[in-house]
Amino acid sequence: MSDLHGQFLELAAAAIDFRLSAAERVSLDQHLEGCVRCRRVAVGLSADQRALTRLPRYAPSSVVSEQIWARIRPSRRSAMPMLRLILVAAMLALLAMSAVAVGAEILRRDRSDLSVVPSPTTDPSIAPAPPTAPAATPDITSEPSVPPTTAGFPAGSIVEVVTVGLRVRTEPTVDDAISVKLDPLLGPGTKLRVVDGPVTADDYDWYLVEAVSLAHRGWVAAADHDGEAWIDVARAAASAAPMSALEGGLRDALRADVASDCTPRRTELPVGALAGIECRIESDAAAIVGAYRLPDAREAALAYLDRLAGYGVTPGTGDCAANSDGDAAWTIGGGDTGSGETVEVEGVGTLAVGRVGCFLNENDIANVRVTCGSTYIGILGRDDDVGALHRWVWGSDGPHPAGARPAICRTDR
Repeated sequence: MSDLHGQFLELAAAAIDFRLSAAERVSLDQHLEGCVRCRRVAVGLSADQRALTRLPRYAPSSVVSEQIWARIRPSRRSAMPMLRLILVAAMLALLAMSAVAVGAEILRRDRSDLSVVPSPTTDPSIAPAPPTAPAATPDITSEPSVPPTTAGFPAGSIVEVVTVGLRVRTEPTVDDAISVKLDPLLGPGTKLRVVDGPVTADDYDWYLVEAVSLAHRGWVAAADHDGEAWIDVARAAASAAPMSALEGGLRDALRADVASDCTPRRTELPVGALAGIECRIESDAAAIVGAYRLPDAREAALAYLDRLAGYGVTPGTGDCAANSDGDAAWTIGGGDTGSGETVEVEGVGTLAVGRVGCFLNENDIANVRVTCGSTYIGILGRDDDVGALHRWVWGSDGPHPAGARPAICRTDR
């Protein structure tokens, strides 16, 4: 592989753990779009990283712990050497598990056939460690984090489309030479019965489904590359769970017409989110609103900027009102204007935390993203009219002076 390809692969690897500059992101995206080989390697790197993050955490059972301490206690003089040996053994075991998980992911991805990914086996003598609670933050000190409901969808379960324009395919791949696209696209609320899956291919987790009220039978991706869900547990099941105080606060922070039909969102939340809700909208422009509570305004802005960067949107460019992908600040601060609350973005500079941006997603559906204090909001349109969705979010045609809050945010909390 030439040095040029190697440089882009180094950028792809760096992008997994670090934010690229706007110029690097654009350059990398352009190269991957035209280089199939590099794109496959980049997808593999991302899959390996996810395999590592999904490794289960283990802690010794009470019986094993007692046996270890029984051997340590008799000799205080030899306790430290023995403890060092135990720690070294634990580290070696962790490295071994990591190697097995990554190796399995690579081997599975390289197989010519696409098969269902088996569930990991566990040692009955080892108990999983309890989840670590998020650190308390100044503005949210008494609220617990909301745990996800389930990992994956078992065969026979009923799920629901939670995006606009979900594509069904005859095979679990985006390769049009192998998989045929089925029409029509599925809209929000469509009920699907899970037949099989998940199968991981092309950096998506796929499920074989049957539409409950349509003739469709085929494969759908569960979420996009950034983890935003396209299918989830059926709405009736989600609405049965009462909202937490954090979830209720998210609903109350939204415009009245948005907050009328909302349910908890407890899977596939943005990284760092403490809670989420999903609201169905009866509007010509908007279909679904997702609202997520982050620890503070800076974290909300970073989640927003990461999302837009994934679609090649550079801060401070474009014009959403004119149907062009873009981003702009609505609060005052940083390099945008004035001296309000800001966030530092590597390769970009100092930006105001309150922002509005837009793009078309993989299915050519309009997206508008907004931050309101520690709340990050994503709005899915009914079609590709970004301008109309942007006007709906603001509640007016504009222009919008600096410091004027988008109408979708009832408050700036």
